[in-house]
Amino acid sequence: MGVLRSKLGWALVVIYVVAFIAVYYDVQEHRGTFLYDIWLDLLAVPYILSVGRLLLGQPTFEVHAHEPWGLLPAVIFCSGVVLLAGAGLERAVRALRARVLRGRRPK
Repeated sequence: MGVLRSKLGWALVVIYVVAFIAVYYDVQEHRGTFLYDIWLDLLAVPYILSVGRLLLGQPTFEVHAHEPWGLLPAVIFCSGVVLLAGAGLERAVRALRARVLRGRRPK
C-alpha cells in the first residue's frame, strides 16, 4: 500500500495525464498531417513496448489519435508505470534522507 500513498507518484500521474490530454487536443487540430500523433506515441512508449511488442508480439503495434478508446488503456498503463516510478523515487529519497540524518546524530 505504500505505492498508493506516494504523494510524488500521484503528482507525477496528474502531470502525465494533463500532458496526455493536452497533447491529444493538440493532435486533434493537426489531424491528417505527417506524423501528427507522434507525441501520443512518445507518451505511450511503455504501453507500446510492453503490451504491443512483448505480450502481443506485434512489431507494428501503435496508438492512434483517431481511436480515443484505444488510448484509454495506454493512459491507464502508463499512469501506473509513472506511479510506480514516483513511489520508488520517493522511497529512495526518504531512505537516503533517513540514512544521512542517522549519520549526523551525535553519539
